[in-house]
Amino acid sequence: MRYWISALVLIAAAGGDYLARIAPVGTGYTAKILCSGLFVAGRDLPSLKAGELTLPSGGILRMFSSRIDFDEKLVMSHFLGTNPAWAVWRPGLGCALTFSSADARRLAAERSAAATAASPLPRGPASSALAETLDRAFLGTHTRAVVVVHRGKIVAERYAPGFSAETPLLGWSMTKTATNALIGIRLKELGAGLDTGHLLPEWDAERAAVTVGQMLRMRSGLRFREVYAAGPSDVTRMLFNSRDASGFASKMPLEYAPGTYWSYSSGSSNILMRLLRSTFPSDAVYHDYPRRALFNKIGMRSAVLETDAFGTFVGSSFLYATARDWARLGLLYLNDGVWNGTRILPEGWVAKSLEPSGGGYGAHLWVDLPEEVGGPEDTAWADAFYFLGHEGQSVSVVPSRDLVVVRLGLNRHAGWNQRLFLSDIIESLARKAP
Repeated sequence: MRYWISALVLIAAAGGDYLARIAPVGTGYTAKILCSGLFVAGRDLPSLKAGELTLPSGGILRMFSSRIDFDEKLVMSHFLGTNPAWAVWRPGLGCALTFSSADARRLAAERSAAATAASPLPRGPASSALAETLDRAFLGTHTRAVVVVHRGKIVAERYAPGFSAETPLLGWSMTKTATNALIGIRLKELGAGLDTGHLLPEWDAERAAVTVGQMLRMRSGLRFREVYAAGPSDVTRMLFNSRDASGFASKMPLEYAPGTYWSYSSGSSNILMRLLRSTFPSDAVYHDYPRRALFNKIGMRSAVLETDAFGTFVGSSFLYATARDWARLGLLYLNDGVWNGTRILPEGWVAKSLEPSGGGYGAHLWVDLPEEVGGPEDTAWADAFYFLGHEGQSVSVVPSRDLVVVRLGLNRHAGWNQRLFLSDIIESLARKAP
C-alpha cells in the first residue's frame, strides 16, 4: 500500500493530472484489447504488446499492469493498483468489460450460438501487378491484411507476419455497417420504418422525436464527442470506462433539433443496438440474432460481435472477423443485399443507406473518403462507398468495377492514404497479367 501511495504522490507531483484522468479509460482499454486479442483473435501476447499496447503512447500504456487467466479467459488490468478493470471472454459473444470481480464471474457463464461452416470464396488468377501493389501496401505502413475480391473471386491476398487468413481482426467503426444490416433486417421483420420514433422509454418528449433513420445517419442531435487523441472523451469513456455502452450514450441531452445537424457519434450505434435488443423476447434470442440473421447466411463464420457487460452488442466498434469475412460483408453490399440469389437485406436498403447525410456519410457507412485517409478528391470511381474504422480499417466497395478491397492495419496517426491505395489496386487490375 505504501508503494502505491508513494507512486501516486510522485505522479501527482510530476503533473500527473492527465494520467489520473486517463487511468480509468486506460485500464479498460488494456483489459479489453488484451482479452479480445488473445481469446477472440487468437493472437499472442508479444504481438499485442508490440502493437496495440505500444503505439502511439507506449510509455503511458506500459504503466498499466495486467493479470491474464488463460484457463478462465479473463484479463484484469490496473493502474498502479487503482482503477481495476476486468475483461471476460464468452463463447460466441467475445469479451465484455466490467469493473468488479463479481460481475466478471457472472459474465463468464454467458454464451451464444456457435458459427456454422462456410464454403470459401473462389479464387481468381494471380497478377504480378497486384503483387507489386501489395508490396507497396505492406511497406512500412502497419498493414496487417489485404484481400482483393474482383468479380466475386479473390485475386490478391496477403498478411503481415503473425497474422493469417484465420485471424479475426477488429473492425472498429466498420462494425457500424453490420449494425446497419441488422437494423435493416429487423425493421423489415417487424414491418417498421426508418421514421420510427419513441426509441427509449426514459427519453423525454424532445428526445422521443429522434427516429431510427436519424440515428443511422448521425443526425440525432444528441450531444456526443467523438475524439480519440486528446484524452478521455465521450467515445473512449463509453467504450472503455462503462459496462453499459448504450446506457452511457442514451443519457446524452439534445444539442440540436433532431434531423437538423450531422455529427458522427458511436453512441448512436449503441443506442440502436439497445433498441434492437428490446424487440426480442429474451437475451438468448437477441444474442443469437446477428449470427442467425446475417453472419451465417453470408458465411461470416469467424464473426464475433461483442456485447458490453450489460449484455447489449457494442454495435459501434467491437466486431471481429477475418479479412475474408469482412470481404463477405462488402460483397453483400456490392450485390444490393443479395447473397447467392437470396435477399438478405431489404430491397432498396443499400441504395437508401448510400443517400448522403452530411460529412461524406450515408447511413452507418461512408459515401466519400474523409480527408484523414486521402479524400475527398475526384476519381474515376465516384460510385465507391466504404466501411471505415479507427486505426486504418477499411472495406472499399466499387460497384462499377465489381470490386471489394479489404485493408486492416494499425495506424494511429496520419500515414495511410486509402484513396491512393484503392487507386493503385484499380490501376493494377486494369493491366494485363504477364
